Amino acid sequence: MLGAMRLFLALLLAGSAEADDKRRLDFAQMYVGGDLGVTPWAGDFAWRSGGVVQMDPLPASIAPSIAIGGLHFWRYSDFYVRIELPSVRLRSAPVPTFLDWGTETGARVYPWPLERDTVRPFAGLGWAVGAYSVDNGPTHTLHQAPAAIGLSWRQTSWAFDVYGMAALPLEVDDHVSRNTQATVPLQMFRVGLQARFLMDTTRTSTFGEAERRARYEREHRLSAFSVAVGPSSAFTLVSGDPGDGLDWISPPGVAIFPEVALGYYFHAPDLATRVAWRPITQRTSGFGATRTYGRQSVALEVFKMVGDYHGFVPFLGASAGLESLHYTARDNGTIVDVSDTVFAPTAVFGWDIRPSRTQPFLLRTNLRVAPTLSLDLPEGEASFRQLEFNFIQAVFYPERMFSGGP
Repeated sequence: MLGAMRLFLALLLAGSAEADDKRRLDFAQMYVGGDLGVTPWAGDFAWRSGGVVQMDPLPASIAPSIAIGGLHFWRYSDFYVRIELPSVRLRSAPVPTFLDWGTETGARVYPWPLERDTVRPFAGLGWAVGAYSVDNGPTHTLHQAPAAIGLSWRQTSWAFDVYGMAALPLEVDDHVSRNTQATVPLQMFRVGLQARFLMDTTRTSTFGEAERRARYEREHRLSAFSVAVGPSSAFTLVSGDPGDGLDWISPPGVAIFPEVALGYYFHAPDLATRVAWRPITQRTSGFGATRTYGRQSVALEVFKMVGDYHGFVPFLGASAGLESLHYTARDNGTIVDVSDTVFAPTAVFGWDIRPSRTQPFLLRTNLRVAPTLSLDLPEGEASFRQLEFNFIQAVFYPERMFSGGP
C-alpha cells in the first residue's frame, strides 16, 4: 500500500508542467537477467499402474529462468517477463511428469525507489502460464496469478533479488487414459535468487534532441517510416468445441512466434499505422492424437498515442486484416482438415518507452484481442479467439538512424 501511494504521488508530480528533463530521462531503465528458483512441492500427479489409478507427489525441482524487464516510474516499480528454462527434478517419478511455469509476466512495487547502493523490499503480482502433463497424456495449460514478496539490493549496474512467490491451489481434471479421468491438486510455490544487469537507454536516446528536432522540422521529416520486430505470444481466451471426438485432448496452450511490422509514424497527431505479420501455431495432443491450430495474420493497424507520462506512452487502436486459418485433427489418420481465409477486426493497445519523439529507436509492448475469430468445422468450431502479448518489440526508424547529425 505504501509503495502504491508513493508511486501515485510520483505520477502526479510527473504530470505537472514544472517537472524537469532530468526526471524524464530517469523514468525507465531496461534490464536482462537470470533467475534460479526452487520448487520444493508442486502438488500431486495421477497415473495408472496395473489398471489402477494412483496419486503421488510431484518431484521437487530447480529451474533457471531468463528475466527481461525494466525499472519504471523512477524505480518505484518493475515490469518484467520471466521465461523458464528446462528444470532439473530432484528425484525420479514412476512415469515421466512435466510441470513448468514457462512464461510469467508481472509487476513489483517498491515503497521507496530502488536507488544505487540501497536495499529495498518489494511486493508483486504476476500472471503465469504453465503446462502440466503425465507420460503421453494430454498437456494442460495452467493460468495462475502468483503473489511475491522479497528484497532487492541495487549496485551501480546490477540488482540482486531474493524472493518467495505462491499462488492459490488449483485442481486439474486430467485424463490418465482416453476414458478415465482423475482430479489432481497442483500448487505454484517458488523461492529463488535473481541477478539483473541494468541498462540506461533513455539518456543516450535523447542526446542531441533539440538539434535533431530542429533539423527534422526544417527538412519536414518529423514523421518517419518504421521497422519493428520482436518475439510474441498468443493465448486462447475461449475454447471452442471442434466436435472431432478427441474429448481427452486439452484446449491449445501458449504459442510463441515472431512478429514483424512495417509502419509509418505521423508526428503532428502522434499517431502510427503499420502492417503487421504474425505466424501463429498451437498444437495439443494426448495418447497419440493431435490437434493443430494454424493462423497466418497480415493486418493493417492504426493506433493513437493517448498521453506521454515522461516517456511512458500508452496507445490504443484497431486493426483489420486477412486471417488464414487452418485446423487439423489426427488420430491414426486425419479426422478433420479445414482451412479458410477470413477478414477479421482486432483491438490493439499497449505502450511505448519513448523519452523523445524524434529518437531513432524505441521499445514497444503490444497487446491484441481477436474477440470473434473462429473457423467453422463439419461438427463444431475451432476457436482462434486469442490474446496476443508482445512484451518487448524493437522499433527502428531507418531515416533517423542513417540521416547523419546528432
